[in-house]
Amino acid sequence: MSLTGDKKLLSTKAIAFVAMMGALGSLFAILSTYFVIGPNTALDFAHIGTYIVAIGGGAILGAITGAIVGIVPSFRFANPALIPGKLLTGFTVGFLYHSLKKIEFFNKNRKTETLAIVIAGTVGYIPEMIFTIVDLKIIGLDFILPFVIPKAWLEIGIITALMVIIFNYQVIKDAIYNLVGDRTKVGIMEYLASGIVFLGTFIFTIIVIILTGYFPEPANNVLFTYVMIVCLILMIILVVVSLYLHYRRKES
Repeated sequence: MSLTGDKKLLSTKAIAFVAMMGALGSLFAILSTYFVIGPNTALDFAHIGTYIVAIGGGAILGAITGAIVGIVPSFRFANPALIPGKLLTGFTVGFLYHSLKKIEFFNKNRKTETLAIVIAGTVGYIPEMIFTIVDLKIIGLDFILPFVIPKAWLEIGIITALMVIIFNYQVIKDAIYNLVGDRTKVGIMEYLASGIVFLGTFIFTIIVIILTGYFPEPANNVLFTYVMIVCLILMIILVVVSLYLHYRRKES
């Protein structure tokens, strides 16, 4: 594996498209206000933008879009942990889909390509589901899990079906790939960069939770320990990236 990808990950077109899909997801998140179906529970199709970018452009761009999409609901439900949760879905869906596409079977025909979307779209939500369960238990809202989890799977099923329709239209598919395609052949440096984004987002959300006094003091102490551990990991990654860039400049 090369240290860097063959093509620039964040081109101007890719940045613009990610921002547009993030805005689209945020719009759906706002509209979900009108579709309340239970306590602190509403139908939310914000991941439509996340899935389009993840399937079209891969794990890293999908993760970035997911993080953007998570901003509105994090404020709406006063739960910053929604940001890294949605980031996880963007990363996982993109990673799974493009990993499956490397297998010859999933490139045979339109049916097998559709199967790759279905697998990535459904399995890709599992990390966020686990994250959501843990998050709601920590903040004492686990009583809404019987509403949240089935509702989320309904949303994911609809969004995945929509992705099958979108990516079966060659014109739309080509347009998306033209904007964010060929961004999946990334190297170690790009994955380290995505790790920095994820860990940075995690640290930010936990610090916000601590500063706002959202949790009682004992829980804040535990969260502070987590922040210190994550900061240490983040520092190690930053050192590795800095050393690589330093030696690369010397070689050039």
